[in-house]
Amino acid sequence: MDDYPDMAVSSQGYSPEWSDGSDPLRAENGRLWIYRPYDVEQVTMTITHSAISWEEEETLRNFYETHKNQNVRYTDPRSGQVYAVQMVRPPRIARMRGGMFADVQVTLMGVKE
Repeated sequence: MDDYPDMAVSSQGYSPEWSDGSDPLRAENGRLWIYRPYDVEQVTMTITHSAISWEEEETLRNFYETHKNQNVRYTDPRSGQVYAVQMVRPPRIARMRGGMFADVQVTLMGVKE
């Protein structure tokens, strides 16, 4: 498994969403039952790489093309926790900065290693 490119992540552009697939259901008698379809908590992370150059953006796009159907290792910059993730869609430009730099968003989905 290859590592996700080592690029800075914006603190304002980091949005993890955790889920264990919980789905609250009610029986006919009103009793609550929580359906959890999987045991391991999953995470969807939308991360933003701020003010990256065209070359860095190309590196991300090439990495996506090479690994779009494979798990890659992503290290959370806040906690150091390592995740096995897949890139959900191609990197996209979130905002241009001047003419030479852009904020690029990537969505990753996976589980803790």
